[in-house]
Amino acid sequence: MKTTLETMPQKIDELYIMVDNLIRLLLNKNNESQLDNKKFIDIHAAAKLLDLSVATVYSKNSRGELPGVCKRGGKLYFLQQTLIDFIESGRKKSNEEIKADALNSLSVNKKA
Repeated sequence: MKTTLETMPQKIDELYIMVDNLIRLLLNKNNESQLDNKKFIDIHAAAKLLDLSVATVYSKNSRGELPGVCKRGGKLYFLQQTLIDFIESGRKKSNEEIKADALNSLSVNKKA
């Protein structure tokens, strides 16, 4: 159907609806990806992801060697994406490096 001056308002309305639907789809996709980044897993899934025993994960957690840990009701939960990033990074900063970074950050903030 060819667009004429008489059908133009209807076509514009249809375009607005299509654009609105596209925006909603994009926003939903963005929200879903943000939720994926916030996915918590239990210690068994974390152990499987890290290819470690559950006991080793508990030990590493107690030494502060694992990132993204949350404790609720006596159970440990881990941010899945944080553990994936940790694996991909190949190493974690030592407690001394973290302290040095914090002190450097504090001294920079005091100068400002």
